[in-house]
Amino acid sequence: MASPLHKILLVVSLVFSSWFCVGAQSMTEEFRASVEGFKYAFSKEGRMEWRPEFTIRTYGGLVTGGQAVTGGLRINQNLTLGLMAWRGRSYIDAVPAHVYNVSAGVYMRNYLYLGKHDIIALYNDIALGAEYIYKVDGKYWYRDGEQVEMVEHSPGDWNFAGTWQPGLRIRFLKSLHLFLGPTLSTNTVGAHLGLGFSL
Repeated sequence: MASPLHKILLVVSLVFSSWFCVGAQSMTEEFRASVEGFKYAFSKEGRMEWRPEFTIRTYGGLVTGGQAVTGGLRINQNLTLGLMAWRGRSYIDAVPAHVYNVSAGVYMRNYLYLGKHDIIALYNDIALGAEYIYKVDGKYWYRDGEQVEMVEHSPGDWNFAGTWQPGLRIRFLKSLHLFLGPTLSTNTVGAHLGLGFSL
């Protein structure tokens, strides 16, 4: 005969097993819905609903400032795919020196709408690409009459570039939006502010 402790453990195990099965089923259903949404978005009917969407923004951080633009296709209400390009200047006050770069990559933006009228939404931009350094000021300094390299970067260098820019989007007009939020990228931690529009 099972002891009270064994009975309690059995009940707890059954509850957790049921909860896990329900959670797994819910995740499976969400995944299926996402797959079906993608299938429709890229179908002939879905492609007719695609809309161009653009943003221009400025960003600044602890050691970097610059501008960025995005251009993509809104393939459904919640997802935009496209290209992002950004130009930046990193400054090193201890030297001092400046490193100038341009970057480009592919990006994905997800929306989560707050409220009924799509006026306010949370967004999540992720971009991955490459950075090209085209100019370095203050790379070399003279110390005791000898030239010393103070910055490891050189013009012509290529590096991996990535940025994550989540934030809040506020719609002012039918197709004009304000974007603002934090920036976390391969060369800065800071914030961004921009305008976007869709056709």
